[in-house]
Amino acid sequence: MNNYFYIDQDGAQHGPLPLSQLIEKKCIRPETMVWNSSLVDWQRADSVDELSECLRESTPPPISDNNSYDSKTQQRPYQYQNYQNQIPLRPENWLVWNILATILCCGLIPGIVGIIYSSKVDNYWAMGLHNEAMRAANTAKIMFFISLGLYGLTALWNIGSLFALFGLSNGVFNMMHINEFPFN
Repeated sequence: MNNYFYIDQDGAQHGPLPLSQLIEKKCIRPETMVWNSSLVDWQRADSVDELSECLRESTPPPISDNNSYDSKTQQRPYQYQNYQNQIPLRPENWLVWNILATILCCGLIPGIVGIIYSSKVDNYWAMGLHNEAMRAANTAKIMFFISLGLYGLTALWNIGSLFALFGLSNGVFNMMHINEFPFN
């Protein structure tokens, strides 16, 4: 009897284990990929003679799933995937933008909050907490745009104040000019 390696549902490789232990622990199902020294490549457990006999005795038929059944080949596709290729891309941390917004814009509090969340992005990513890294990146991005919006509002306020100041001073100057020479 050969010792077998197998790939579990999460894509992790286990083994080598003797056949009796594989069956006893219910480690494999018909669609489980297995390999041993007598096989050239990984194969489904139900295609290996030694395993298919044992599986017929101990494994109930799979639950039919219309979405995953291939009607052309009359076979169920291999269910387990390698999830390493499905890791999302590392998000931008927005650190430089939040620092610039804090220094140059009027959004001091949102800028500081953005810097804090920006610094969390790379740490979460390095720990493998990809969802938390994405949330931190989104929060940092939102804080940057809030700072930018506050800067825009402040700029509009300043421009409006300047127009009001020059308009008011121009009006006062005109009134003074008229009052200086009332009889001309």
